[in-house]
Amino acid sequence: MNLSELAKENESFEYVAESSASLIGSFDSIGKSNFIVGALANAKAGDTFGPLPTIRGQAFVKVIEIDEINSNDFEEKKESIKFSLLIQRQNLLWANWLQALRDNSDIEDYRYDFY
Repeated sequence: MNLSELAKENESFEYVAESSASLIGSFDSIGKSNFIVGALANAKAGDTFGPLPTIRGQAFVKVIEIDEINSNDFEEKKESIKFSLLIQRQNLLWANWLQALRDNSDIEDYRYDFY
């Protein structure tokens, strides 16, 4: 008995013949699962994994085909990623500097004189 026949006999099973997605995206039928991403990260065509926990329950996954990495997409976004990381680092340095000033300051509270 194959999986499609098993799914027809059991209403709690769902059989998806073929679905494609990127590792950072989600699959239409099972959603996004870190367990599936981890299993697929080093997978080869023909590998089968499961049961893997997902939002919708458990899933069995068979790798049919793996596309090549599109380096053009990375090259297009490389400068944007670099700039974003630079801004993030600058913000962290600024926040740490400001917090150090606050921690080392000697502040006296005189609000009670005005209210």
